[in-house]
Amino acid sequence: MREPREPLPLRAGGRARGSPQCDRCRSWKTKFYRFDKKGNSWKERTDGTVKFPKNKVTSKVWLLI
Repeated sequence: MREPREPLPLRAGGRARGSPQCDRCRSWKTKFYRFDKKGNSWKERTDGTVKFPKNKVTSKVWLLI
């Protein structure tokens, strides 16, 4: 994954982007597909990264594509 060219601005209240309470649990390089109804087949859409961040306090995990 490419790094941003310039640092991200602070959010309202002076907090930096990204939560300090979150920890990246898992991360995979993936290919994304879409189903083409006309051709009745799967077509490749793009490559990307799937991340599963985990909140350190509540232990909740969510999906980022």
